[in-house]
Amino acid sequence: MAAFPLTLTEPRGGAPLDAGAFGALNRSRADPCCRARRSRRAEMGSSSSAALAGALLGGLASGWRRSTASRGPRGAAARGLRQVDEEQLALQQELDAWGDEDEEPGRIESEKAVPRKTALRDESDWRYWAQKVDKQTVWAVLTSKHTRDDLQDVLMALRRGDVLTSKQEYERALSLLAQKRLQEANILLQCMWFNGFKPDHRHYLQVMKGLRRAQRWKKIVQLIEEMLEHEITPCMKCYELAIDAYGRKCEPEGVLQLFKACKEHHGHALEGAYHRVMAFLAKDGSYVKVLQLFEEMVEQDISPTLETFNHLVMAYGMAGELEQVLDTMDHMEDLGVAPNTATFIYGMRAAERSGDIDGGLLLFQKMKQRGLKTNERVDEALMRICLAGNDPDRALQFFDAALQRRQNWGRASEQPVQRELKIYQEALHACEVAAASGQTPPSGIASYEDYALQLLLELQKAELELESTVYLHALTTCEYAKSWKRVIYLLKDMKERKIKVEPARFRSAFWNGILTAEMEQDVEEAFDLFQQMKENKLYVEDFMYEKVIRILERGGQLARATAVDQEFRDMQMGQYNKELKIHRSRNEWQEAIGVLDAIRADGLTPTLNVTNSAMSALQKPGKWELVLTLMSEMRWEGNLPDFCSHTVAISAMLSAGELARAVKHLEEMQQQGIEPTALTYGRVIFALEANGHPEMALHLWDQMRRKEIEPDRVGYEAAIRACHRCEYWEAVLELFGEMQEKDKFASKVSRQSAAVAAERLGLASSVTEGATLTA
Repeated sequence: MAAFPLTLTEPRGGAPLDAGAFGALNRSRADPCCRARRSRRAEMGSSSSAALAGALLGGLASGWRRSTASRGPRGAAARGLRQVDEEQLALQQELDAWGDEDEEPGRIESEKAVPRKTALRDESDWRYWAQKVDKQTVWAVLTSKHTRDDLQDVLMALRRGDVLTSKQEYERALSLLAQKRLQEANILLQCMWFNGFKPDHRHYLQVMKGLRRAQRWKKIVQLIEEMLEHEITPCMKCYELAIDAYGRKCEPEGVLQLFKACKEHHGHALEGAYHRVMAFLAKDGSYVKVLQLFEEMVEQDISPTLETFNHLVMAYGMAGELEQVLDTMDHMEDLGVAPNTATFIYGMRAAERSGDIDGGLLLFQKMKQRGLKTNERVDEALMRICLAGNDPDRALQFFDAALQRRQNWGRASEQPVQRELKIYQEALHACEVAAASGQTPPSGIASYEDYALQLLLELQKAELELESTVYLHALTTCEYAKSWKRVIYLLKDMKERKIKVEPARFRSAFWNGILTAEMEQDVEEAFDLFQQMKENKLYVEDFMYEKVIRILERGGQLARATAVDQEFRDMQMGQYNKELKIHRSRNEWQEAIGVLDAIRADGLTPTLNVTNSAMSALQKPGKWELVLTLMSEMRWEGNLPDFCSHTVAISAMLSAGELARAVKHLEEMQQQGIEPTALTYGRVIFALEANGHPEMALHLWDQMRRKEIEPDRVGYEAAIRACHRCEYWEAVLELFGEMQEKDKFASKVSRQSAAVAAERLGLASSVTEGATLTA
């Protein structure tokens, strides 16, 4: 019991009772000591109840004192009490209230004689700090408008249990809370256990009613299981609500078990409970179980009503048992129970499941013979039966009859067709089935795709929120009719209406439209669809490019064919280039060369950029001979190497340690009229300085500067190091200053070189700001 007060430490807006803690506390109620304490508490009277509440809410008292310490002069005293061990205080108050099991009764009697006013004078008692709320305030706040603070005071008073004094008052409070505050109602229901009032079925019923209005079916199931666990017999209404909850969760076995428990507790079940169970079983087509319940009702002298028979017919209908449906209707006539429209609709489901059109029409004729009026649900059922029997034209006939009846009822054609939405959907489905079968449309219908688009247009004019299924029926109808322009139009319309369209279906529609245009020798239409396909950012495969190129060539549009062919080659090279970049990042030079071979195998010539990407994978492995070979092949294929090609070759030579060959290739590069870039110069200068040739490095540096080529960071770093080795201290400081001005971010080595140069020249440290001199 020490765990419960922890959930009520905040007097305003307290957190709900933890489910795990509550389960442990419920189990503790089965303990004999706990039962003895509760019985003793009941004998102690109201003053002992108040003392017990103080013990249970020891944590609440401290929390309340902390929240009210700044409200008045008692704040200082409350802050002084914070150091008191609250758990020890709560335990002591509990022992004082309950007494020891081994103590003599006289001690309890003496404690009962302690006046309540004396206890309230002790500021360590929670009741000294709790907000005083009377019953009149409670009912006024729960039944009318109120402030947030007033509501919190009332809710905390209800949780503490120092206001309500009877189970009837708790029932009323739960009924009021369950209307708008389900969470608080559930908390109060659990608090009844600790306030000395064991809840019964009436209290649970009030909360379950509120949960049903909020459609909290899972919580209803938890409450009925809690009642059964604590041996609280649910009333019939509780069972009915719980059966509804299990049914909503689609748990037929749970429905049957609960119904069995209902009969065990009450010795029988009411007609309403039978009907609820039969309804949920009927939806699953469990007609055997429904029939058993039907016979059980008859054995208990419960006369079957129209609702009872409807559930039985529904079960047969969901199972497709048309013969049983007809027999049940005959039995209804023998008992003098007249079937209604719902009975026939349920029976028509059996004809739909079995695909028996004649059986469905027989039920329809019997319904008319009884003088029952048809409605949209009947029309929908008849159309479904015809579609199940593969007769879409008859389904459309029923649809036309429904529209004619609409006009006879005085509904204007421009009025919304919300009630007829289902039969419109079935009509669109019928158009799809008819178009798929390839049959000839009946008289009055030009084509099934025209009829489907007309129906869709009527629904759009009605400004109804249409599901994707409606569009897909019309879309598939046009696809079967090979009306690809209409298909594309519908797909675009679906995207504009933010209805999800599968890219594969969109792409297929465009491609089929192109093929149809080819068959009709409409070159302009084929090219226009191809362009729209790319504008919609649909993936165009290689064979599609090749097909369009052939269509354009046969149509005599050679210029367009050449442009598309060039676009196709560029796309292919782009894909190959992406693959080469992956191999380059992994230094997979063999795979990179294999990509070039694959390009040539496809009958294509590698472009300059593609070949450069392949050669760049050879830099780090140092395969400079292979780079030179590829450059020769490049010239043979009509692509002259550029500065990037030569830079790759020089980098491969430097990686292989061929420094002299790299310098020579740099000169050959310039002789061929290809100017090196800062990157090319930078790599060679860095390699010369690193290998102990600072003079040659500075020679190339001067050559680069004379050509007014802006050096990169690597070039600056290499030049500073070369000047340091040659002891050109003024040059070191000059280059270091340029790096700072151009934000080249000098390295630590360059800063150290600048510091050494400043020291050798006897300059101030401010000259080399940012430079450091090592010992």
